[in-house]
Amino acid sequence: MTITERVDLGLGSSLVIAAGVTVELGPGAGLFVAGQLLSLGTPEQPVRFVALNPQAPWGGIVFLPGSLGAQVDSA
Repeated sequence: MTITERVDLGLGSSLVIAAGVTVELGPGAGLFVAGQLLSLGTPEQPVRFVALNPQAPWGGIVFLPGSLGAQVDSA
C-alpha cells in the first residue's frame, strides 16, 4: 500500500491493514484518524510503516479528538 498525500479517515470509518502489508508513505504523507485504525500484523507477518524516500520523512499518524483509536498488532 502506498500513500503519497494526507488521508483522512472520517468518523465511523475504519481502515484495516492486513498481516504482512508494508505501508509506504511519501514525504509529508500521513493518516488523520477520526474513525478507527486496525493494523493486524502477526509476529511472522508484521505490518510495516516505511518512508518511500528515507531522506524525506513521512508525516505520521494522527488520532483526532473523538477517534475510536487503534488496534496495532505486530507493527
